[in-house]
Amino acid sequence: MLHRSHQPAEYQCPFCELVQDLPFSQDNLCAPTDLIYQTGLVAAIMACDGFGNYGGHAMIIPTRHLEALYDLDDATGAAIMKETKRVALAMKLAWDPEGTSTRQRQ
Repeated sequence: MLHRSHQPAEYQCPFCELVQDLPFSQDNLCAPTDLIYQTGLVAAIMACDGFGNYGGHAMIIPTRHLEALYDLDDATGAAIMKETKRVALAMKLAWDPEGTSTRQRQ
């Protein structure tokens, strides 16, 4: 392992609860309707936290729990980028935004 885990004891990942169809923990801000679609490796979800005042915010996440970028395998990384492009193109066709931005967050 290249990093020290920062995951608190008893942590319940809200995204894992969503994509694995698990019961939601009390603090989970996601809703089942946030899930747009998923493949074997990744899922596309609308922002569970609202992400401020930015409409059209979507996240492409791995379907298995990965705490950090260091844990990302090549196949999942490639799938994230492929689906990011698909969602960006769909948003361009639907809303014709001036542009898109992507971010990696952990």
